[in-house]
Amino acid sequence: MYQITVNPNRSIGSIDPKIYGHFTEHAFANIQGGFFDPGHARSDELGLRRDVVECLREVKVPILRYPGGNFVSNYHWEDGVGPRAERKKRFEYAWGAVEDNQFGTAEFIQLCRATGAAPYLCCNMGTGTLDEAMNWVEYCNSDRPTHYADLRREHGFEAPFGVRYWGLGNECYGPWQMGAMDARDYAKKAMEFGKAIRFADPGAHLIACGFESDPAWNIEVVRELQHLVDGISVHHYSVDWGCFDLDDYLQLMSISQFVDELIKRVRAVIEGVTGDIEHPMKVSLDEWNMFGWLNPRVDDDRFYTLENAIVTASILNTLIRNCRVVDMANYSTFVNINGALHTTGTGLVRRPQYYVFKLFTHHMGKVLVDSEVVGEQFETEMPIDRRVSRNYLNEAAVEKGGRRRTGIETGVRRSLNYLDSVATTDAGRREIALSLVNKHPEHDLECAVDLAGGVELRGAELHTLWSAHLDDSNTEDGERVRPADPQPVRAGGSVRLCIPRHSVNVLKMRY
Repeated sequence: MYQITVNPNRSIGSIDPKIYGHFTEHAFANIQGGFFDPGHARSDELGLRRDVVECLREVKVPILRYPGGNFVSNYHWEDGVGPRAERKKRFEYAWGAVEDNQFGTAEFIQLCRATGAAPYLCCNMGTGTLDEAMNWVEYCNSDRPTHYADLRREHGFEAPFGVRYWGLGNECYGPWQMGAMDARDYAKKAMEFGKAIRFADPGAHLIACGFESDPAWNIEVVRELQHLVDGISVHHYSVDWGCFDLDDYLQLMSISQFVDELIKRVRAVIEGVTGDIEHPMKVSLDEWNMFGWLNPRVDDDRFYTLENAIVTASILNTLIRNCRVVDMANYSTFVNINGALHTTGTGLVRRPQYYVFKLFTHHMGKVLVDSEVVGEQFETEMPIDRRVSRNYLNEAAVEKGGRRRTGIETGVRRSLNYLDSVATTDAGRREIALSLVNKHPEHDLECAVDLAGGVELRGAELHTLWSAHLDDSNTEDGERVRPADPQPVRAGGSVRLCIPRHSVNVLKMRY
């Protein structure tokens, strides 16, 4: 029996809805053939797929990051504005493709407006210049009678776009990036880019490029930029581009713990360098996914299973749990590749992780409250990621048996709950939303939920995402992994319920 005690009167922090954000990049049919497909029967006059836009709205996407990613380090935004017939085709260095620039800044803004998402633009700090960054901000946000603001008007957009969020480069530590640099050079360059953007728009929210596995990089960046930027980004891909073993189920169930420790290490740098435990700089997990993009099954819907949904939900729990220091996360990607949606010639497939986002954005609250979970645990060996900027490799797979490879090693033992849970509420509402992720591969878990102080519950219902087998998936032939109809749960002084094996749940309780 798991025992969960929730104290709805003890608020831990506010949950920024931007943690449910998504990411998009010019690569592998994420944009072209994804949510942008001119001439498709389901596309509107702008070329946006109506069904994809509706799905983004359905999961209440709060923010979209664009245009990369690796792509941005040689992207020049002026190639993607103005009449489409006049836009130049360019060789795209990141993925070895031809970019026709038919989708650019204005199309991205229109996508954001159609879905209700805030736009988050990432600047080219590889081959880009200070002038180029300032001009982009002016084009997007200025209402003055200046050249680039007038150019936007000439392109048919009188009102400014109002882009608040700006990223200072992408993975600038990586040798695969155009213009890669060390931490000192990056920090100095980012200071100048940040100043330039702030000169163009004093209200800009700036996010610096952090490095999730190299504290030395983050120390240098925070030291130099602590008075300028609002956040520092980190990225995480668990498998393919990460250090987790796809064949080790219990190790995969520790991914959320790995992300939790990653966030805490970056936050520790912020507090240690600034000497301020309340420093306002936040951690932005602005690229994350269980899978990277380069594996032979990346486009196979059968590859994205209930197991993936459990990992995704557990990471969302971790983001909620760290709400005081994390203000944004961007699932990479949302459409195609390893995304939550897969477009087809005739329609689309909602992969299991799509329903995880829908479950959380529709039912979880905006305030984290205190809760305690006591029950059966499992022990697993979690990988250690020792990649640093001087020896970072694009492929960082861990070998079985604990042997080191490309700077990755196993050996960190962790004891974790089979039942991963966080409790939330909304100000002024006498309602608790409790996320309950059962990671056990075989057993249902009996659970008792009580409110501190003996508060009487008036009612409860359980929302569940489940399927009979961990490797069940959703394809064009049908959906095996989708939410069941909410089930009423008997409530009184407490709630007693059975959480299905390998499932994602939200328990809504009224008091």
